Amino acid sequence: MPDLQTRWVTGSDVRVIGRDRELRVVTELVDDVAAGRSGRLALSGVSGVGRSTLVHRVVAAAQARGVAAAVASCSPVEAEIPYGAVSQLIAGLYPPARFAELATACFGGDCATPVALLCDAFTELARERPVVLAVDDLQWADSWSLAWFDAMARRADEAPVLLVSAAHDRLSRYLDQPSPVRELALDPLGAAETTELLEDALGVPAGEAFAAAVLGVTRGRPAVLRELADRFTERGLPPGPEQIPELVTLARAVTTERAERLIRGLPAGSLELLRVLAVCGTELGFEVAGSLARLSTKGMPDALAPLVASGLVTASDSPRLADPHLGVDVLAAMDPDARAELYLRAAELGRRAGAGAPAVADLLCAAPPVGHSWAAAVLTEASAQRFRQGRPGPAAEALRRALAEPMEPGDRGAVLTRLAAIEVATAPEASDGRLRQILTSPELRSLPSVVTAADLLLARGDAETTRQAASELCTAAGVGSLSSAAELPPAWSHADATRAAVSRRLWGSAPSAADPLPARGTEATHQAALEMGASPELSSVADLLLGRGDAEATGQEAGLFPAAADLPLGRSDPETTRQTASPLPRAAAAALSALGWLAQEEASAEPELPVTPLPEPAPGPAQAGVAAWRLATRAEHRDRVRELAHTALAARDDAPMMPRIAACRALICCHDLDEATSGLTELVTEARRREARPVAAQALLYRAVAAVHGDRPEEAVLDLAAARRELPPGSWHPALVSRRIAGELTALVRLGRLGEARDLAVAPVPHGAENGVGWAFLLYARAELARATGEPESALSALRECGRMLRSRHWVNPMLVPWRTMAGIALWQLGEPDAAETLFAEELGIARRWGTGDVLEAVRERALADAGLGVPVQASRPAEPVRRPSTPSTDGLSPGERDVAALAAEGLANREIAERLSIALRTVELRLTKVYRKLGVKGRSGLAQTWADTRREG
Repeated sequence: MPDLQTRWVTGSDVRVIGRDRELRVVTELVDDVAAGRSGRLALSGVSGVGRSTLVHRVVAAAQARGVAAAVASCSPVEAEIPYGAVSQLIAGLYPPARFAELATACFGGDCATPVALLCDAFTELARERPVVLAVDDLQWADSWSLAWFDAMARRADEAPVLLVSAAHDRLSRYLDQPSPVRELALDPLGAAETTELLEDALGVPAGEAFAAAVLGVTRGRPAVLRELADRFTERGLPPGPEQIPELVTLARAVTTERAERLIRGLPAGSLELLRVLAVCGTELGFEVAGSLARLSTKGMPDALAPLVASGLVTASDSPRLADPHLGVDVLAAMDPDARAELYLRAAELGRRAGAGAPAVADLLCAAPPVGHSWAAAVLTEASAQRFRQGRPGPAAEALRRALAEPMEPGDRGAVLTRLAAIEVATAPEASDGRLRQILTSPELRSLPSVVTAADLLLARGDAETTRQAASELCTAAGVGSLSSAAELPPAWSHADATRAAVSRRLWGSAPSAADPLPARGTEATHQAALEMGASPELSSVADLLLGRGDAEATGQEAGLFPAAADLPLGRSDPETTRQTASPLPRAAAAALSALGWLAQEEASAEPELPVTPLPEPAPGPAQAGVAAWRLATRAEHRDRVRELAHTALAARDDAPMMPRIAACRALICCHDLDEATSGLTELVTEARRREARPVAAQALLYRAVAAVHGDRPEEAVLDLAAARRELPPGSWHPALVSRRIAGELTALVRLGRLGEARDLAVAPVPHGAENGVGWAFLLYARAELARATGEPESALSALRECGRMLRSRHWVNPMLVPWRTMAGIALWQLGEPDAAETLFAEELGIARRWGTGDVLEAVRERALADAGLGVPVQASRPAEPVRRPSTPSTDGLSPGERDVAALAAEGLANREIAERLSIALRTVELRLTKVYRKLGVKGRSGLAQTWADTRREG
């Protein structure tokens, strides 16, 4: 007999690989029937495992031995055609005339027992010569052919007949056969066999990675592999790792087409169960799956068996779809309404069966709205679990679906807030839209959740929307007109407060304790206006109206500010405040009012927002934080700022967080850097716990600012990197991008990484970044870079624009940025010492009144030293007797510091020192700063003297 390993199936060049045991059995049975002995062979295995190949091998081997052989291939399409399979066998073994006779006898009604007639015909043929009768895909055979197969098996011993069947499952599942049968269950191929078969099909060697990918997508099914290899070859693709994505795509197409053929032949119960498994698997429990498929407990195994046998479902204690994409294909073939109804029934049954929230939520996300509140609760719980698992995408999906269900307004506001917090990193515009919905929707805006929404929206940088919404909400809640009481000493009278408000509008700053207002009276007011630079016409209007006590008209007539917008008149404007009853709690309204004030500070220079007056002696935490920041920016009442900041930082965890950031920023202005850093660190932790990523990012940003103020640029760089991780760069609001870049740029300059700083300075910024106050800080940072690279003209231009922007907001505190000092240095370098001295004196005067004169002097002297200018300005403080200190030792200097100090003492400029030592200019600046600190000297003149004294004493 020919070697079956090298024979080809029906003319195709396909080798059978990995079936040595099966081929030996086939050879034995063919030899037996050729010798006149009957037999039966039943092949089983999942679809694609190679059953059909072996069936055709049997037929080919039998024909090679002179044995009559025929094969019938069954399909779902012919499952209802009487004797469809038997007809194929007759056509393969008999001439047309005999086929017609048998067909007429069986189907023409002339024979009462067609099965017996057919058995007689095949037995008669087998007596003439042995016969092989093979039926492939017996599971799809028509019932009439199955009856014949059963009867023929019982009469097989009457003549040499080999009956061969191939099916998904064992033969006993389809027929109750009393006589012996050789059963061969075909297993999938292993890795080595798959690689050999793949190389045989492609005709070229396949790499290990490619072969492993093929095994993964074919699961050891040779028929699938052959079809996949054919398509791969048709495209002319080489079997390499780079082709694996294409391989996966083709494999999906192949398995989908095969699955479609299999599904068409499934019983109704099996098809419904397959759809249930596509929807929810058996995660909800086997009984729930059966109930969804409308199957009884007894009917479930019968429905599952064909799915497992066909390879559509894995055989295990917890059956699941064999191919991950099969569920998509199964559900796509369903009627959309039927599919939605199945998902909905699955969700409801899963909930009643006690399935976990994530499992039920997965079903609800694909189902139409339930219309009951339990659905929203389940989806919200599932979202929280998914988020804790580090799956923000599915967490957001569950919340979006929850919004389609009915819920109380408070719950809806909470869902919107949580969804906004999740979306901010990937879809910041959508996140902002959720928060605006809370602030503007009549259904939601009267709830305390608006405070959280306003807090997050302000943290994102949308100050204008926050300001407008807070204004409207505070008015609706009956909050009185805005008060400046937080900015004024409690002892000031109403008239003093009135003058303070007008002063702020007329001359750009509020009076302070150090510069009290003139005595009351129109003449004094008029004279003060003239002295402070107001035009005669404007000051006359002011003093005449003030003389009548009409402070509101003063602002209106002069065109300086909106009606009563910034005046602590102690009365309410009915047209503005409309004391309307509102469900917004007063505490929430007060917090919202503070957020509105803070937004006002960031949004524009002219305050227009009505907020509640700060109660004396102790305002609420949110109000205190904002008041501290406003006072700090204006360099007024440093002790009061500290008191207010401490009040703000003592707030409960559920209080808004942005006022606390404002309080920390105020402490930075006070140069209380440790307290500010501690407060910001606590805020980072709290913001992360509350999933408020924009707040955490801002807290890290201002912690970096504190680090720069404390001469710790390395820490600033780390904090800024953490801020970018907290909120990806693409998710920062344009109004905050410039502030973040300013912090990064300043830290890089301080570290001497000027190349990186230059790249950052010229990188494009998003549209709108130049409109916020952060742009002033970016201008200052660019000026520092220009100063470090020897470009005083560019530095001066940027500093003047920075100053203009800050002045327009009445942000005069040098601790924000000492722009006047740096502009003065640029002017000195450009040969304008008088203008430089004026700016030095102006900024130092503000700093001294604020209480940080020593800090500013140190900044100035270091900057002068870095610029190689010494200390050219002597107007900083009154002359004092010179006390020559004992000469400090230079032993504490590092070798690098000693090299820089020696060259600086010789009079070399910083750039010359950098070139001489082959180090960065910023490195020279940093080392000099440390030298000054260690030696206790101020500037180059002090260094030169100390260095000379040390050398003499040495």
